Amino acid sequence: LKVPHSFNFGFDSVRAVKILNSPDNRFRFITWHLQFDDGSYRYFGTVQMNTGDRLLMYPLSDYSPFIKKPEDTVTDNKKWYGAQYYDIIPVNTEQNTYYVLLGWKGNSVKSTKKVIETISFKNNLPVFGRSVFDGNGKIRKRVVFEYTRQASMLLNYDAGQQTIVFDHLSPPDKKLKGQFDLYGPDLSYDGYRFKEGRWEYVENLDMRNKPSKNDKD
Repeated sequence: LKVPHSFNFGFDSVRAVKILNSPDNRFRFITWHLQFDDGSYRYFGTVQMNTGDRLLMYPLSDYSPFIKKPEDTVTDNKKWYGAQYYDIIPVNTEQNTYYVLLGWKGNSVKSTKKVIETISFKNNLPVFGRSVFDGNGKIRKRVVFEYTRQASMLLNYDAGQQTIVFDHLSPPDKKLKGQFDLYGPDLSYDGYRFKEGRWEYVENLDMRNKPSKNDKD
């Protein structure tokens, strides 16, 4: 990374590291994780800025075990809510630009998490978390999903609808409400739809394909 213009090098042969560029090429995430014998995970990484021939990075220190209320907490790179990101969505507002991150977060031997995170830059320093997710009972700075490790969960961005779409998670029995390591998809879908710089919670999204003249074929 100390080689001039290393930002343009893809490190394609480094299989265990996830590299994700922002769409405007302003920065990129380099992240990876370690899984321990007890099923827990720890995350590592850095934010590398696109500065040409000089290296500017913000190392990421996983502070997850100490963040008791992640949906209410704004952090910096030294107290990062660790995850491996797979999508970046730029959002331009009148004040400044922020980015929504979609990430996977292996959690324990029983459960997995996924995260809708944000990153912005204040005084050229990264800030994680922003009060832009409205609805579903509260205003969140980030959104965290937890579900059984036996299941998989959809969490993707639909650019055409400007909506972050995800599986609705529920317990197998109403008596098990709150035991998130037993939750799984119930075949319905919810989302956060973009509106005036913020994201509004919407329920029961129709995820069927739009009608097409090719359907008869």
